[in-house]
Amino acid sequence: MRSLRRVQADIAALMCVIHLQYLMSLQQQGYSRQVIREAFFKPQYRAVEHRETGQRYAIQMRLGDVVKKLFAATGIRRSMTPIVL
Repeated sequence: MRSLRRVQADIAALMCVIHLQYLMSLQQQGYSRQVIREAFFKPQYRAVEHRETGQRYAIQMRLGDVVKKLFAATGIRRSMTPIVL
């Protein structure tokens, strides 16, 4: 049986997807919930290792059109700074 916290997390995720779907419909670019979920489940980072130091970094990959439009609709800006893993 699923725990209450897991059910609450699933409901919160669904509400986020529904809200994104609403924001996109306001911009006359409606996407289905399935398209929105698939856009965020695709890997968006690539892990690379520095040759000399051995430090690992996550570098952002090129985003698809759907994800770019979702970021624009929410006003979230992407940082191009690599993330230390």
